[in-house]
Amino acid sequence: MSIKTKSPLVNFYHSRENEWSSFVEKNIPNAVLMRWSSEHRVFLYGNRIFKVEKTTFGLSRDFQKSIEYEYKILISSKMLIKDYSPKYYVIDGLWDVLEIDFIEGIFLEDWYKKSKIQMSMVFKIALKLFSISLSGIFYKQLRARHIIVTENNKIFFIDFGHSFKVNFLLALIQNFSPIRYVSSKWEEGRFVGIVMRIIKMKISNINNPLNDEVESANQRWKVNQSRHSHSLPKHLKSKFNDDIAVKNFILMEEKIFESISHNPKIAADAIEFNFDTYGVAAHRDWGFIWDAIRRKINFEKKVVIDIGSGMGGVGAFSRMEGAKLVVSYDEEALLLDASRFFSQALGFNDNIYHLCPLSQIKTLPEADIVFFISSRFDSSQKVDFLNLIAGYPEVVFLSQSKIDLTSQLIKRGFNSVNFLAKVDSKYSIFYAAK
Repeated sequence: MSIKTKSPLVNFYHSRENEWSSFVEKNIPNAVLMRWSSEHRVFLYGNRIFKVEKTTFGLSRDFQKSIEYEYKILISSKMLIKDYSPKYYVIDGLWDVLEIDFIEGIFLEDWYKKSKIQMSMVFKIALKLFSISLSGIFYKQLRARHIIVTENNKIFFIDFGHSFKVNFLLALIQNFSPIRYVSSKWEEGRFVGIVMRIIKMKISNINNPLNDEVESANQRWKVNQSRHSHSLPKHLKSKFNDDIAVKNFILMEEKIFESISHNPKIAADAIEFNFDTYGVAAHRDWGFIWDAIRRKINFEKKVVIDIGSGMGGVGAFSRMEGAKLVVSYDEEALLLDASRFFSQALGFNDNIYHLCPLSQIKTLPEADIVFFISSRFDSSQKVDFLNLIAGYPEVVFLSQSKIDLTSQLIKRGFNSVNFLAKVDSKYSIFYAAK
C-alpha cells in the first residue's frame, strides 16, 4: 500500500517499514517483534533473540550503542558468553545481527509489582554485578527494566550497549558507586536506586501498581527535557526539509508538556515514537504497539473513531496506514490540540476532534474501527463504551487481561478477541472483530 502525500516523513516511514518487513520475511520469517526503534529492533525467533540494526545508518552512528560493540562487550566476559552464547554477523552487507539465547523470566521492573519482595534479591543482583565487574565491565545500563528474574530467581542482565571495558577496580567502583554525575548534576547510583526501591517496598509493604506506573511514566517523559539537539523537532528541517513537521511537532510537544504538568496520569498515555532524526521518549513504546496493530488490521479507506485520543498516535498513524478519516474524542482540550498538531505534522489536516467528557458520550458517528486504549478509563467506563461500540465491526481496546471484556464483547456479537501487544506490566491491547 502506498499513501499519496507530500509529507517526506510519511514517505520515510513507509520506506523504512517496507525494508524491515522484507528483512524479516527473508531471514527470520514469523519472528516475534519484542523491541522497536527506527534503526534498531529486537526479535524472538525460536529460542534465540535477534538484535538487528541497519549498517547503512552510517559512520555517524555512536559505535558504543551499536550491536557490534555490544557483542565485543559480551565476549569479553566468560560469564556472559555462558549466559547468552552470543553470535554476531552481517547480512547482505546491510544488516548487523547479534544473536543471543532467550532468557525466560520477568523484568525486575515488573517483579516489583507482581511478587512478594525478598531482600535476598538485593544480594543476588549485587553478586551478578560483582561478577561482571570482575570482567572489567562497567554496566552502564543497570536499570530495573534491564534485569530479568527467572522462575527459580536467577538474575540476568540485558542490553550492554554503551557499557565500558575498564579494569576490575574501576568497574567495581563505577558499578557500585552510591552517586553518579549525569547532565551536570549529581544523583544516586543506579545500583543504590534499585536497592533503595526494594527496601522501601519491603518496609512499607505497600504495592500500588497504578501510582508506580504513573511515576515511572512521568520519569520517562522527563527525559525529553534533556534530549540532544538532534532529537528535537527543529532537526527535521535539516534532515527532511520539512517546515510543516517542525512547526507542528513543536506545538504538539508544548501541549503535551502542559497537559502532563496539569494531570500526571496523562504521562501513562504518552507514546514513544521515532522518525529517525526526531522522536520523543515516553511510557508506551508506540512503535512496538503500532506494529502489532497494523499487521492485524487493514486501515485502507476506513473511518476510525478514537475515544481518549491522548497525544494523537492513533489519529496520525491510522492515516499513514491508509485510513480515510479519524474522529477523535477527549475531555482534555490540550490533548486534542496535541492530537491535531501530530496529524498536521504528517500532512493530515482533515481529522475531526470533539472536546467532551468521555462519560457523557451517548452516540458515535458511522465508522469501521473504534479505538479506546487510554489508561485513564476506569472499568465502569469501559463497560459503558461497549454499549456504544456494539454495532461496529472492529474494536481495539486496552485491558488488564483478555478475560476482562471478552464475554461482554461476545455477547454483543463479536466473533473473536485477540491479544495484540503488551503495553506495560499492567495493561495489554486487544482486538475484537465481528
